[in-house]
Amino acid sequence: MRQTALIVLLGQMGAPVPALKASWGAVSSLYTRIGAHDAIARGQSTFMVEMSELAHILHHADDHSLIVLDEIGRGTSTYDGISVAWATLEYICAQIRARTLFATHYHELTKLSHSIPRLANAHMEVESHGTGANAQFRFLYLLKEGPANESIGIHVARLAGIPKAVVSRAWKVLEELEQSSRVNAQFADSNQLSFFAMAVAPDRSNAEPVAEPEPHPVLTRLDQLDPNQLTPLEALNWLAKLREMSRESDSKSS
Repeated sequence: MRQTALIVLLGQMGAPVPALKASWGAVSSLYTRIGAHDAIARGQSTFMVEMSELAHILHHADDHSLIVLDEIGRGTSTYDGISVAWATLEYICAQIRARTLFATHYHELTKLSHSIPRLANAHMEVESHGTGANAQFRFLYLLKEGPANESIGIHVARLAGIPKAVVSRAWKVLEELEQSSRVNAQFADSNQLSFFAMAVAPDRSNAEPVAEPEPHPVLTRLDQLDPNQLTPLEALNWLAKLREMSRESDSKSS
């Protein structure tokens, strides 16, 4: 993305660019939001700096601008981050209508290409052999249409030299999270009530009152948690605690 911005800058000033052919039209302004840094002396955290720079871009860019955005929303919780990134992408496409390169690790955002005509997905091609922890990858440095099929973050962590114990544990955590995600997706795809929704009881106006059963302790504890206030690490810790509570409750009932 930086190369694209540099090529546009070079081309508009009349300098040669590393391409056989390049065409993009006039660019009135170039805005970037790349990297992560704080401004502690001014009382600004890394995320506050990111949001301040994003605010400047959204207020000043126009339909002839070139915008380069990298990983909007990564400095906060998962739900907050994806919400900010989602809304930002929609606003740029609908209101600013500027040419934009928007890199994100939120795979959910790739689905917006089905509802926003101006949006298209692209990814850097990676050649893979094998599956799971035993897969081998080769980075091809080729830009291809469409979203990436999978994330290779744990593989990159292994290549970077992360201890084997951490990488092994990461694979186990990933497997548990993916299983949980599949279960939640099955509930969402069906027409059943939400796992946390209260079931609608049948009409018992003429029946004798029946004592309601005690709620499961896991559900009680879940009802007390606010997902928007949890960091990813805290969410994983609570997932482990709730799993342990569920097992203890099942063993007592049996």
